[in-house]
Amino acid sequence: MQIAGTYIQQRELPFTPGLVGVGTVIDARKGGLMGRWVAGKRVVFAPGPALEGTWAQYALAPVEFCLPLAKDLSDSDGVNLLANATTVIGLLDRAGKAKTRSVVMTGAAGEVGRLFNVAARGRGLSVINVVYRQDQAKLLRGAGAEHVLVGGMDDFRAQLSTLAGKLGATVAFDAVAGDLTRDLLAALPDGSEVVVFGRLSGQDVTFDGLAYLSGRHMELSGFDVNLWLGSQSKFAVISIAKKAAMLLRQGQGTRVQHRVSLSDLAIRFDDLQHDQTAGKTIVFPNG
Repeated sequence: MQIAGTYIQQRELPFTPGLVGVGTVIDARKGGLMGRWVAGKRVVFAPGPALEGTWAQYALAPVEFCLPLAKDLSDSDGVNLLANATTVIGLLDRAGKAKTRSVVMTGAAGEVGRLFNVAARGRGLSVINVVYRQDQAKLLRGAGAEHVLVGGMDDFRAQLSTLAGKLGATVAFDAVAGDLTRDLLAALPDGSEVVVFGRLSGQDVTFDGLAYLSGRHMELSGFDVNLWLGSQSKFAVISIAKKAAMLLRQGQGTRVQHRVSLSDLAIRFDDLQHDQTAGKTIVFPNG
């Protein structure tokens, strides 16, 4: 999406892609107390929209977006800590503030969905998982998910409405956007909130704002993990990183289906960018 120009952060060509990376800090002399803390350490980092990306041998990043990694976490798990596990911690924070006892998770067969289910079970939070293929539904059920719906079916809205009412789901976390966001607004109880944090569909969100937002008191909001982290105190960020690392351990690490060098990535990009259900593609710039 970043390369295609459809990501939330627009970049002008030429630019180096890549949103998250793992590497060793070689210079943090201007980073103050945080700089001294991360100097020489292996960290997961996010350059943010103002700097070049992570598909490179060297990269720059704001020191507040550099989180030291425990020795028992692999580089692959480290990338996932910020990209997915921290996102899950942030979404759980939103669910806690909403005081809901059940949530809807779309794109649930991906890494965020998998880790969210792991974390939710530990909190006694019910999850209604929405996927788009039967093989994805089978995968989630095999991993212990109790409530799984396949979107796009004729009776999907009715099924979701019935289950959301039964379980008290008043928050939906939407990684897909497009038509599915409208389906969520239509199916959830009045006064519910839909939080959009991805656009896997590639579609814009269109709906009747007067009917849903005014007429049914629905809320539509967004979530970005970097903005959320940036709003936290330094001590809170350290605590969040520890929780994310623990979640990765509970989830038995990151599912990886491909490990490629930058040159391999360039050659195989069209093939690799598709179905990520089986796991992540990890890029090793020095490989």
